[in-house]
Amino acid sequence: MTGEPPVSLKSGDCRPVAAPLQQDLRRWLADARAAGELFELRGVDWNVEIGALAEYAGRQRRAPALLFDEIPGYPAGYRVLVNTLATPRRIAERAGIPPDREPLDALRLWKDRYGKVAHIPFRSAGEGPVLENRQLGADVDLFRFPAPKWRSGDGGRYLGTGTLCVTREPGTGAINVGTARVMIHDARHVFFRVSAGKDAHRHLQQARARNERLPIAISFGHDPSLLMVGGLNIAYGICEYDVWGGLTGEALQVVRTPLHELPVPSHAEIVVEGEVLPDSVAPEGPFGEWSGYYSRSARDEPLIRVQAVYHRDDPVILGIATSRPPSELTSFWSFFRSAQLWEQLERAGIGPLHGVWCHPAGGSRSFITIAVRQLHPGHARQALMAAASLPAGAYMGRYLVAVDDDVDPTDLDSVLWALSTRSDPERDIDLIRGAWGGPLDPAVGPEGRGLNSRLLIDACRPYGDGRQAPRVATYTRSEKDRAREIWDELHARQGSR
Repeated sequence: MTGEPPVSLKSGDCRPVAAPLQQDLRRWLADARAAGELFELRGVDWNVEIGALAEYAGRQRRAPALLFDEIPGYPAGYRVLVNTLATPRRIAERAGIPPDREPLDALRLWKDRYGKVAHIPFRSAGEGPVLENRQLGADVDLFRFPAPKWRSGDGGRYLGTGTLCVTREPGTGAINVGTARVMIHDARHVFFRVSAGKDAHRHLQQARARNERLPIAISFGHDPSLLMVGGLNIAYGICEYDVWGGLTGEALQVVRTPLHELPVPSHAEIVVEGEVLPDSVAPEGPFGEWSGYYSRSARDEPLIRVQAVYHRDDPVILGIATSRPPSELTSFWSFFRSAQLWEQLERAGIGPLHGVWCHPAGGSRSFITIAVRQLHPGHARQALMAAASLPAGAYMGRYLVAVDDDVDPTDLDSVLWALSTRSDPERDIDLIRGAWGGPLDPAVGPEGRGLNSRLLIDACRPYGDGRQAPRVATYTRSEKDRAREIWDELHARQGSR
């Protein structure tokens, strides 16, 4: 793909996501340490203790990032990092958004950038730090890294939760980069676990049809900003690296893996390279999912034969401790997925919109609110049906609510107020059956054959029915501003006593 020059960002409210050459997790660590947002712990066990501490810290007000070192049984310097994107401030920092912005305002800034910035193709760097150490063939031993077993109920040790899984479409050579969990099977094999309909799954199906094995490379440590594209539903055939390049204003520096020439970040911490063995399967899981549940028991999944491991000196595993939402995973998913769905709705002609919010408590998938300024009859229903079908909202959705543009979709209390006072169950609810679900859905499970249903709730005032809608009891903007001034004056006087 030939990239175009990036669109010039004229607003001073947005800056590039990463400063030049800030493609290195170690740069992120240095910045977080200097900001006092990194806690470094030593002697914590990989077996459950890392996961339990990550969840506990993630629910604290400051939600610090945690860097675990001197893990029992492993050399000092072999580390695990969690909670990198656990707070709105750190999400905003990686997105290049001023951290003091209100959620809806920050979303609008990011949405505008995402929809307008041209892609910048990744650039091969020849060599990179990730190739400092290499193990090939029989020398491969995945247990040399302190892969956590996040919970006692998990089926094994997960080297990958914050991954970048790189595959190549067999026919066209297009590169896809996705985020999926990676459980260790034995010293030389990990699992290929990806849902039907995802791009990497398409690549596997095409390889099977050609009677070929699918080459794959997986990064287990990288700058956290790469997660914002690895987990998005980007159009098939577009490389996530190129989207990241456009958003950051710089091409991602990659190295080609020696065996299959797959592009991986040159500053990655740990990369494995191998082949998916579609006819060689073993039980994978269970795993405590983003939904807050063990959604199923162990199930047979294809194995990846790891042919080579590359890593930096003193490597760092980038982990995401999934837990009951809202969690680190659903918080940053919510921000980036909401902006992506908002942009897709506007590009489809569904507007004007006041905002879109994929609620973190719903795993950023199961509860979506669209705030719309109605321009014609059926406008709210049109927005709901489009949101249930567009790529960013189609997978494993459940409840979609349309509200008027005087409601902040990020404020759940306001959404419930509109739902309770502007919708009637008989008149304002529609149901979609046979929608795109998945085996991780805790309400449906594998017996649902990958299908679920969607409930669409129109919580907007009726459009054009001739009735006088009740007025909202509120204050004018000037009245609110005056109240804030009085409050600040009283607070200042109180503090001077």
